This record gives sequence, C-alpha cells and structure tokens, in this order.
Amino acid sequence: MSCPQCPHCQSEVQKGGLSLISDRSSTEERREDQKEPPKYPVRGKAREYSKAFEIAWKAYPVRVQKFEAFAVWNVRAREIGENELLTLIMVALNWQKKGWAKEADWYKPPYFERYLKRRKWEDEPPGSQAVPRPIDRGTEATDRKVAQYREAQARAASPEEIRRAKEESGRIIRDLAEKKAVG
Repeated sequence: MSCPQCPHCQSEVQKGGLSLISDRSSTEERREDQKEPPKYPVRGKAREYSKAFEIAWKAYPVRVQKFEAFAVWNVRAREIGENELLTLIMVALNWQKKGWAKEADWYKPPYFERYLKRRKWEDEPPGSQAVPRPIDRGTEATDRKVAQYREAQARAASPEEIRRAKEESGRIIRDLAEKKAVG
C-alpha cells in the first residue's frame, strides 16, 4: 500500500528496513544544494578608492584594514588636500621605511589607518634639526620671556631672579589670554 502523503511510502522504505531501490538522484541534488552558499544580493556599490590613496596604500608596508584606512584618508584629505597628503606621506615613508626594516624587528609599522590618524607623516627623521616654526606675533613676547627664563636657569641664577622671571612670564601670558578673549 502506498499513501500519497505518507513520507514512509514516498521514500520507498519498507517496514522491515531499507528498500533496495532508492532514489539517489534526489539525495545527490539535496547535497549539491547544501554545498552552494546562499546568494544574497550585494548592497550598494563596492568602495571605489581614489588614485592617490591607492598609490599610498601600495607604498605602505602593512596593507591591512583598507576600508578603515580609506575613511581616515578622506578626513585627512579634506583637511589638507589629497595631492598634498600623498606628497607628504611619500616623503615621510622614504625615511620611515628604513626604521621598519626587517633588521629592526623590535619596531613594526602601524596599520595604515593608525598611521593616518596619528599624522605620522609629520614626524621628524632621527638626527635632523627641528624645523623652525613660523613666527606668530601673538606668542613672540611669550617666546622671548621663556628664552630669558631658560637663560636665567642656565647661568645659575639666584632664586630671586627665577621668581621674577616666572612672575613676569605669567603676567605676559595672562595679558595675551585676556587680549585673545576680548578680541
């Protein structure tokens, strides 16, 4: 007897055990269906990277977390411009890669995302002279007083001279802060 809705009768398994006749094609089809991963539609376009970013990415020794690095790249590129950023990074990488060489295995380069976040292209090469900063007329007086204070300390000034220099530099700093707050 075979019932149209009975799974036992549909599989052709006899009550005493398995039948010698089996439908192998249906089981093989089920296995093939299970092997294929489900196909989901792609959401949105794939990320398109700029040419400048691709150049910097290929020049950088650690190529991990590209998507995150590109997000930080866009932020930095809006600040200073993409071509300028690329130029600064390529110049800095010329001397920074030497420190990241395989011989110096104690120091590894950070991921490119972290490199961009920390603005590591602004680091100075070891043994180089500090780049002079542009003169800011608002802080010129403060810089002069700081230099005088340091000179006083260097020539073993008396405690009274040091106290006067501190008071005078503090007064100048307060004056500058008030000017900035007012104007």
